[in-house]
Amino acid sequence: MRLLIALFAAFALAAPAVSQQAPPPPVDLTNPADGTTIRLKRGGELKLILDGAPVQQQQWNADPDVGPVLSPIGGKAVVPKSMNPLDLTAGQWNIFRYRAEQPGKVTLKLGLQRPGQAPEKTAKYEVIVE
Repeated sequence: MRLLIALFAAFALAAPAVSQQAPPPPVDLTNPADGTTIRLKRGGELKLILDGAPVQQQQWNADPDVGPVLSPIGGKAVVPKSMNPLDLTAGQWNIFRYRAEQPGKVTLKLGLQRPGQAPEKTAKYEVIVE
């Protein structure tokens, strides 16, 4: 038994210390102004929340080319602002999530548009990952 305890103690002392760094806090932005600069730490997450216009059949769409600096987390989520999903007049949120993969700079390009048409409004956000 003493040999087992001694072996366990020797293993515990010899094992390298594992750093348990907490991930950077997520950055949540709701309807940021066009041209906003966003700074993220590597490994951090960005949640971009934009107003959609379901009555006009307008949704935000993002340019998928954001790598290798960012990577999308899932697809766009569309969430109604009303408890009644049939109430289109209340509006809806278009939610985009990204993870900061490596240091660098990328421009997020989004367009508010009806299906099959050119964007009626655009927004660009410069994201800097440190």
